[in-house]
Amino acid sequence: MNKDTLKCFMEKWKHSEVIMELQLKRWKSNPLTWGLFAVSMVFPIALLIIYWRTTSPLTKGGYWASALRLIFEAYFIYYLVLIPLVLATSAFREEYSNQTAIYWLVSPVPRELVYLRKYQAFLTMSVALAVPSLIITTLIAHISTLLWDKSYAITTLDYLNNISILIFTSFFVLAGYGAVFLTIGVLLKNPLVMNLLIGFSSIFEQIFTDLINNEYEFTYIGINISTRLFTGFNVLFYNRVVKRYWLVEQSPLWGFLFGMFLIAVFLVWGVRKAPTKELL
Repeated sequence: MNKDTLKCFMEKWKHSEVIMELQLKRWKSNPLTWGLFAVSMVFPIALLIIYWRTTSPLTKGGYWASALRLIFEAYFIYYLVLIPLVLATSAFREEYSNQTAIYWLVSPVPRELVYLRKYQAFLTMSVALAVPSLIITTLIAHISTLLWDKSYAITTLDYLNNISILIFTSFFVLAGYGAVFLTIGVLLKNPLVMNLLIGFSSIFEQIFTDLINNEYEFTYIGINISTRLFTGFNVLFYNRVVKRYWLVEQSPLWGFLFGMFLIAVFLVWGVRKAPTKELL
């Protein structure tokens, strides 16, 4: 890529920023988005209820075990699939349903950049919806454990390391499912049915059957990365929290690289198919 080509691309990329801004504005004005945010607040509230209903002190990591079980068996499996399912599916579907897509499809902005800007908007909005709840939930667990568990030896620095890992893996899971659902939105004129099938199949498979090899699912990969890199909770994880998710022979690095490969495949597929998207 020569200097002129790169300059031309950067100019088009700058001009395409309006696509992301309009998409974010559309999501912010949608009551469904605020409903997703309200759902996220269920997790810290549920944790407070769990602690309140506990009749005896949860010593030896019990407070953290309860929080992590809630995070990995509810937040990761349900919420981190629900956000991409709602946002990424609607990124193209709403514009085609009300026939406003014609305005950006015939604009000077290349459709490839429209797709990438939509994905960028999705990442921005999904993080804004997911991270506050995660921080509040883990903060409740950390403070509760400091107050009532004398065996708790995790420092504030360790806590910051652990919450950083959770935020990173949550972003990874969101990016993965977002790429899948957004690309299907490009491939199909009405992607809702297919995305619902994939999203709920992922949830049911992880809860009931566990048929698919764990290394192929973004949720499992994210949980594996978290459990391997956390500070001070290895025994706690294995014995009390995520034993059925533990991938004994799977390294977190391999899982991350494989997940990034899957994301890249779907993004490239979406970029290549975006120019062939039907106008109506």
